[in-house]
Amino acid sequence: MRFSALSERAPVVALKVLLATTLLLSVVSETRAAFIQPSSAVASSEFTAGFNGQAVNTINGSGLSAGFGPASTHAAYASGNHWATASGTIPTTQFITWGFTTAQTLDTIYIWNHQSTTPPANNTGYDVTLFDLTLFDGSNNVLLTLNDVAVCV
Repeated sequence: MRFSALSERAPVVALKVLLATTLLLSVVSETRAAFIQPSSAVASSEFTAGFNGQAVNTINGSGLSAGFGPASTHAAYASGNHWATASGTIPTTQFITWGFTTAQTLDTIYIWNHQSTTPPANNTGYDVTLFDLTLFDGSNNVLLTLNDVAVCV
């Protein structure tokens, strides 16, 4: 399965974000829900000029406390704790694709927005509010596409 944000230039879908942070997914089991994490994260661009804004930061727990849960707050804006798009790109055309090594049943997606205190990113205009989601099977066939999904707060 892969997730990403829709881009006019991208052949795959992606999450429409200005600055992404961290993604975790919830799996429904018969007894209780559990967090799962993708095994890979690849973005259309990354801000890495003197800064660690790599896509992998969305799946490695960066910026989240140990034992975090859905109500946890993401750490303040810092190098290495979130994904940031490359300088000079149009953020809403950027996308990220998350991959899994095994098929997963998904119930909920948790997205943490960054907590910037540094201009210009310290305004609500940098928060993810809508995203597109496309699910693929192991053969890269589209299973489902959802556009302009609102982030619930």
